[in-house]
Amino acid sequence: MSIREAVPADVPAMLAIYAEYVTQTAVSFEYEVPSEAEFTRRLAEHNTVYPWLVWEEDNRVLGYCYAGRAFERAAYAWNAEISCYLAHEAQHRGIGRQLYARVEELLRRQGCRKVFAVVTSANEPSLAFHRSIGYRDAACFRQVGSDCSNFAVRDQIIADAALVVPCIFNQHGWPSFWCGVARICVRICGGCGRGRNSLSSR
Repeated sequence: MSIREAVPADVPAMLAIYAEYVTQTAVSFEYEVPSEAEFTRRLAEHNTVYPWLVWEEDNRVLGYCYAGRAFERAAYAWNAEISCYLAHEAQHRGIGRQLYARVEELLRRQGCRKVFAVVTSANEPSLAFHRSIGYRDAACFRQVGSDCSNFAVRDQIIADAALVVPCIFNQHGWPSFWCGVARICVRICGGCGRGRNSLSSR
């Protein structure tokens, strides 16, 4: 078994895992399974900046975990959003924890200061998992998603975790408004995000 970088050849296996989440649950907030071409595009887009890893056993991909941009505006650049999907046989074995730990470490080395997980309120096991590894509930977007099969309205829970120890802001000479924003939402310390090409994920 190993954790390694995802490559385009992994797309069919990853898509097969993801398809069950799309068709059998409400957790993905997608109505249709993306095509292989679309999934390949997503992998390539994420890999230009963020880590995307797979869990492999006996030459089979049984799960994957990746990070992406959390918010669009430039000032959010040192934040990331994390997601993980596992095949049935890979669940409840600690694989999700190991994938999360590796992706978070890569994000930390890239200069990321905060990581967010977006979980539907219907997914209690995922909420419990995130809380067990140190994520805390940061926000709840109420009634933002609808399951097209039965029109059930879903909430989304935003959970976050700090990747560094919080520190004082003004030591870096940032404008004073940063301190006000940070007290309200997230606490971060110096450094800036760098592209993933500047590090090895091994």
